[in-house]
Amino acid sequence: MLVDSQAKITFSEHELVCLQDTDFLLTKRTINEKVQTLLLKLASELANEPQVMPLPPIRTKVSKGDNYRGLPYWVLDYPASFVKDDVFAYRTICRWGHEFSFTLHLAGAPLQQHKPALILNFNQLANVPGLYLCTNTYQWEHHFEADNYRLFNEVIDGADSWEAFLADKDFVKLAVKIPLDEWDGVVERGVEVWRGFREILNK
Repeated sequence: MLVDSQAKITFSEHELVCLQDTDFLLTKRTINEKVQTLLLKLASELANEPQVMPLPPIRTKVSKGDNYRGLPYWVLDYPASFVKDDVFAYRTICRWGHEFSFTLHLAGAPLQQHKPALILNFNQLANVPGLYLCTNTYQWEHHFEADNYRLFNEVIDGADSWEAFLADKDFVKLAVKIPLDEWDGVVERGVEVWRGFREILNK
């Protein structure tokens, strides 16, 4: 990166307070450890649940970063399989300042395999409280703003509408979210949401 040596650099009062604050970063490290432990505990519980389809053995780990839309995040993909354009994933995400979310992500062959069950079980999907549907054309966005996720029942107004929505899709993402302050229910809620998705896909 080229730097203009003549450019004037100034710090706002707020920026300077943050620069001098060592407690925040130490707290952030503690939060990071706790979120990772929480998600790994969820993975352990999910490992005891029946699966929808045979999946390759994967090493359970929590991925993390500091810059999804400018903020830190944590991701657990379990159970999951990513093979080129074929995706079967139950993805749990914690986004700093936003939410925990539980997402069923299907693309390629897994989507084609499970599309009949998704169509058959429209009524069950429509009755899932707080179910969101990704309406984006890009499958690797995770935020819940209106250009990415909308409530399922706001987008889909009947079984025919759902079948039409699925007809030309190369991926589908269904998600449920909870507030960060409900962190102590992440494991229980994560297992519950997975069981609901599994029941729909297994029919």
